[in-house]
Amino acid sequence: MYMYSGYFEENDSGYLFLANLLVHDSIHFYTYPGLEKRRVIPLKKVKDLGYELYNIQVASLDSVMLMGRYHNILFTVDDKGNIVNERDLVSLCDADSFYIDLDLLRGGNQNIFTFEGKPYLLLNASNSSIKPYPSGSLEDAFRYYGSPYTDPMLALYSLTEHTLRLDSLALFRPLNPEGKLMTVHGFYAYTRFRDKALILSHYSDTLYVVNPEHLHLERKIPLRYSSTERLSIETYPITEKNRENASNLFTEAFRRGNYVSHVFSDFRGEYAFVAVIPPRTEKQTEEKVYNGLRYLVFDHNLEQIDEEHFFNRTTNAGFVIPVSNGMLFSLNTPNNPNFSETKARFALYRYE
Repeated sequence: MYMYSGYFEENDSGYLFLANLLVHDSIHFYTYPGLEKRRVIPLKKVKDLGYELYNIQVASLDSVMLMGRYHNILFTVDDKGNIVNERDLVSLCDADSFYIDLDLLRGGNQNIFTFEGKPYLLLNASNSSIKPYPSGSLEDAFRYYGSPYTDPMLALYSLTEHTLRLDSLALFRPLNPEGKLMTVHGFYAYTRFRDKALILSHYSDTLYVVNPEHLHLERKIPLRYSSTERLSIETYPITEKNRENASNLFTEAFRRGNYVSHVFSDFRGEYAFVAVIPPRTEKQTEEKVYNGLRYLVFDHNLEQIDEEHFFNRTTNAGFVIPVSNGMLFSLNTPNNPNFSETKARFALYRYE
């Protein structure tokens, strides 16, 4: 994933930021709702060091945090792109046991939480020091996934004290009880909702509510779809066939439908939305018939209150920017290498 976007407010003004790190070495800021270009922060100085950048966290027009993928170094740059701070997370971990993964928990300022006036960064981590559940070996993990890390976990990094605390209980390990291994990519989608973290997994039909300060699971919310009591998403064990190609797990689930694909919330924290791909018949699958997408709507107490149907294909891209007056859906494919700021188009959606 190279496309990053988000919205933040500063001095009662709203700003969008866009960064396509596959084709650009910069972050572009625009006023919102005026959409006038306000600032461009170059990232060339960081990228010239040889780092592939992930997990952009925009704190203000003058301060941006980025993570160097595969290196676990957190950079802070100013409005000119100069590096003003470097934090090495590797030194805080047992290199043989823990790994900070940034593929899923990322974007905007969604990962930054404040506890007792101090900022923390919530990250996805994995743990190889615990034997994979319920059986298996690190050798198997490396053989099938190219990595010795298996247990998905959460990590909380203090931006002031420079300490890293990991969830030693591996909260999400039971999500795939029939499988021999569960990779760090067991986390599928994540969003910040008020002072909680909402997490989905492609192994489950449940929305997980996590207390990020104490790294513990507070609630498990079963997802209901239309007249169906539960989504009834099947658990696909990691069989020998699926080990050869892990994408089989997701392809099969997608074809059967009722596939949980995305979670996000509005900017004010009033509503949360879970995107579900409706089921298709075998004939519809073969003919590539599109049945649209449905969003399950939750109120501020995380009670499911509504279900919205979209038929536009662009709404299932998972490229959503919560803004002050609704949500911006991308009308372009964000992972297209040819995607540029001149081609960026959005549709504004309001839930009322």
